[in-house]
Amino acid sequence: MLLFQKQKRSLFFLLITALLIATSTNVNAQEGTKKRLVKTVKEMSVTTDDGWQIAMTYYQSNVGKEAPVVILLHGKNGNRLIWNVSFAKELHRQGYAVVTVDLRKHGESTPRNGRKSSTRKNGNSSNNFGKIKKSDYKKMVLFDLEAVKKFLRQEHEEQRLNLKKIGIVGADMSTVIALNFAARDWLKKPYDDAPTLATRTPRGQDVRAIVLLSPLRSIPGLSSRKSVSLLRKPFFEIAFLTCVGEKDTESYKDALKIQKQLNYSSKNKGRIYQKIYSGRKFRGTDLLGDKLAIDKKFKPQTLMLAFFNKHLKNLGPPWSSRKNKINN
Repeated sequence: MLLFQKQKRSLFFLLITALLIATSTNVNAQEGTKKRLVKTVKEMSVTTDDGWQIAMTYYQSNVGKEAPVVILLHGKNGNRLIWNVSFAKELHRQGYAVVTVDLRKHGESTPRNGRKSSTRKNGNSSNNFGKIKKSDYKKMVLFDLEAVKKFLRQEHEEQRLNLKKIGIVGADMSTVIALNFAARDWLKKPYDDAPTLATRTPRGQDVRAIVLLSPLRSIPGLSSRKSVSLLRKPFFEIAFLTCVGEKDTESYKDALKIQKQLNYSSKNKGRIYQKIYSGRKFRGTDLLGDKLAIDKKFKPQTLMLAFFNKHLKNLGPPWSSRKNKINN
């Protein structure tokens, strides 16, 4: 057990070291791009195929076509404002493109011809569109996040970000949404626009780093088990970071099971991390505001930033168009 604890500690110190190095490098890189590109923050919405207006905040990077992008999802009864307070801004400051999203029936997202719901500044929201059903969770994957991905593809073609470097953060219920979306994205076949698979234009396989805050194995109508079984394959080289409070009984048990599922192969070593907050019962994005945290170095925001800097920021391959070569 002592050896295991030392190994876990060393992994997190490596993440913190990566954060410090990447921060220094990023400042220098941004100095050379300020004149060419401008950072902007846009309040906007995207339309799903079933007519919902999904509200989101888009932080456009000034790095350009090699900018990584992170999608931030709220937890149960939450909204995107919880991320807009600080973490999205810090990612943006370090050169990331960032999208914070109100999933359907949350925050300011509305159905066709619907009125906006009230959104509170603390990241909690009330909505006027009824109880969330099993089908709603599935539609968050099939429609909401697909609409977000479509928007990011457009930004990719404008050379404002690199679609091949997507990170995603889920919190409690949205961890299941994030995992199912990532698995669906990895199952997309490339366009049949070249003679060999290697030269065909990809349509997916873009999610490269996943953070799970207080993860759950299932929510009504949706499970994450098959998604984890797919995404954990060493060939995909997807990195995972799980954060959970020890006293959050449900999420703690699920987090341990998911971690065990991810660690099935020794080839995943160095890409799978877990931070357990001893004595804490905070869940999901509530972990972000834990003022009782003893070690500030290991706050979720610090770990997430180090994690993305290490496993997302400098990934290859370089930018290339995602348009179908035949029907372009």
